This record gives sequence, structure tokens and C-alpha cells, in this order.
Amino acid sequence: MTTPRFEHFLAQLYVDEEARRRFVSDPRAAAAAAGLDAGEINALEKVDLTGLELAARSYAFKRAGNPRLERNRFPMVAALLRFLRLRR
Repeated sequence: MTTPRFEHFLAQLYVDEEARRRFVSDPRAAAAAAGLDAGEINALEKVDLTGLELAARSYAFKRAGNPRLERNRFPMVAALLRFLRLRR
């Protein structure tokens, strides 16, 4: 079971290039700074970094190319993006 904090951290990695850069540079430090627990940090160390970057680029491309797609086809991604925008 994941925590909301963990899910928020993952969502931020997909939509925030600077957060992703910090994570790739030092996954443990970035995860610890986000307040994640040891188990979550250990899990994140095993993330496929190439896959993470490809997924982030794919989501960005889809959002840029078709804003309606974001709302209609991927409601959870749209909700996460709205949440992250409100937190800034």
C-alpha cells in the first residue's frame, strides 16, 4: 500500500522536470527530502530511470498536443496535475 505522500512524489516526478533531475541525481536524497520513509526510499532506488524519463516525456507530449485528452482519457493524470498546480 502506498501513501499519499509517496504517490504525490511519483506524480511530481512525471510532471516536474527539475524534481526529476534532482531525483535522478540522487534518488535517496530527493526521496528523503520529500519525507518518504525508508521502505519507500528503497523502492524508489530501484526505479527504471530510462522508463521514468520516457513516461514523463510521453505524458508531456500528450498534454501539449491535445488538452482534451488530458481531461477525458486520463482523468487521474489530470487530477494530479491540477493538484500540483494548486500547491505551487
